[in-house]
Amino acid sequence: ISEKPIELIADLDPSLPAVLLGDSTRLRQILINILGNAVKFTEKGFIRFSVSWEECPGDCVILSFRVEDSGLGIRGSDLGRLFVDFERLAGQGVEGTGLGLSIAKSLCRAMGGDIAAESVLGKGSVFTATVRQQIEDRYPMGEVWSGAPDRPEIHRPPFLAPAADILVVDDLPSNLLVAEGLLGPYGAMVTACRGGREAVEMASSRPFDLVFMDHMMPDLDGVAATAAIRAIPGCEGLPIVALTANAVAGMKEMFLRNGFSDFLPKPIAIASLAGIMDKWIPAAKRVVPSRPTAQAGPAEDVSLPEIEGLDAKAGLAMAGGSPGRFRRLLGMFCRDAMARLALLGQAGASGRHDGLAVQAHALKGSLASIGAARLAEEAACLEAAALAGDWPPRERLAAFRAALETLARRVEAALAGPGDAEGYAGLAGLLARLGEALACEDLDAIELAMGELGGLALCGPSSDLFLGISELVLRSEFLEAAGVVRKALDCTSLGGGE
Repeated sequence: ISEKPIELIADLDPSLPAVLLGDSTRLRQILINILGNAVKFTEKGFIRFSVSWEECPGDCVILSFRVEDSGLGIRGSDLGRLFVDFERLAGQGVEGTGLGLSIAKSLCRAMGGDIAAESVLGKGSVFTATVRQQIEDRYPMGEVWSGAPDRPEIHRPPFLAPAADILVVDDLPSNLLVAEGLLGPYGAMVTACRGGREAVEMASSRPFDLVFMDHMMPDLDGVAATAAIRAIPGCEGLPIVALTANAVAGMKEMFLRNGFSDFLPKPIAIASLAGIMDKWIPAAKRVVPSRPTAQAGPAEDVSLPEIEGLDAKAGLAMAGGSPGRFRRLLGMFCRDAMARLALLGQAGASGRHDGLAVQAHALKGSLASIGAARLAEEAACLEAAALAGDWPPRERLAAFRAALETLARRVEAALAGPGDAEGYAGLAGLLARLGEALACEDLDAIELAMGELGGLALCGPSSDLFLGISELVLRSEFLEAAGVVRKALDCTSLGGGE
C-alpha cells in the first residue's frame, strides 16, 4: 500500500473483548484476501478497515470486518458473480484467478458468518465479512490500548499522519530502528537510509514532508547533506530536523545557521518528538482518531528479557512499545558492540583521540537506545575526554571495554534463550521448529518462532531468508514458507547468523 497514494484508516471498536477463541489462521486468510483486493483495485484515495462486534447467545460474538475503498468499483450486474469459483470480472485490468473471494466466503460460512459486497462502478466498494467467535476474555481491548497494569505502555500520539512521507537518515541500523519505532504510532510512511549521499539521492527523486538527519555520518555528514538537499529545486523549504547525541549549548544555533529547520537530541524523547511532529507535519496530512487505531493496538506477545545493567522498560519505550522490535534492537546492539570492542582496542593502542571519540559517540547512542543508561553515560564521558584531547586513563578505558563486553554477552545469552548454550548457532534448530509449525499451520507456534528469529542479529543470506519467510507468513502461505525453510535447512551454511 505504501507504493500508492492511498490513506489507510483503521477504526476498531475499543469495547471488543480482548481474547477470542477461533481459527486465527483462517481469519487471517479472509482478511488478507479482502484487504488485498482493496489495495489491488484502488489506485488513489483511501481504504478504511473497521471492526465491530455484537454479542450473541452462548457467550459468543459476531465479529464484523468492513473494508471500504475508493477504488474502481463493480457494476451492479456483476456483484452476484463475485463469489463464484475462478470468476474474475472483465475490464478490471488486474491479474488473478478470482478464487480468493470464493474461498473467503466458504471460510466465513464455516465460522457461522458470511461475506457481502456493495459497490458503485467508479466510486469504490464495501466488503463486509462476519464470523462467530467464542469469548475467552471480556477485558475490553480499549483498556489494553490505554496501558493497563502489567501490559506494555504504547505511545499514542494526538494525531495520525498516514499520508505523510518521512525520511530518516542515520548510519547506524539500531538508530534507524529506534526512529522507525517511535514514528510508528503516527502511521506515517517512513523511509530509512544509511548515509548522507543516499539521502540526497532520495530527496532528488521524490518529495518528502519531513527529514530527520543524523549529524555525524562517515560518507557525508548531516550538515553537508542538508546543504546539498537545499540546493535541489523544490527542497528549499523542506523541514530538515537535525539528530545528534551532542546536545550541548550552542548546537541548535549551529544547526539552524547551516540550513536545518529544527533540532532533536538523541536518545529521542517521545515528548520532544511529539513537539517536532506537531510543528512540522502539515495540517492537511493529519487525522485525529476518534478511537484507538491499528497503530495503537496491543504489543506483540514477546516476553522482555531480564538483563543486568539494562532497563528493559526504557528500551521498550525507545522501540515504540514493540517487544519484537526491542528484541531486534538488542540483536543489533550485540553485533555492533562486539565489533566496536576491537575498534576501541585499536584506538587505545594507537592513542588516537579522534578514533576513540568516534567509537564512544556511536556506543553512547546505541547503549541509550536499549536502556543501558549507566554505560551510555560512561561512553559520553570517554567521548568528551577524547574530543578535549584529554586521554582517559588506561584503566578506565579497559574497565569500559570489559563492562561493554559483559553486557553484550548477557544480551546474547538472553536472546538465545534459557538452555540454548550455542546461541546463534541454534539458528538451524529454530528454523526446523518453524518448519514444523508451518507444515501444521500452527499459528501460535509460527508466531513464537518468527518472534525468536526476529530477535536474532541476522545479516546477509540469513536476513534475506527471514524477510522472505515473513512475507509468505503474512500472506498465510504457510506451506510455501515451509518449503523455503526445508530448502534452507538442506543448505550447508545459512551465513550471517553468528
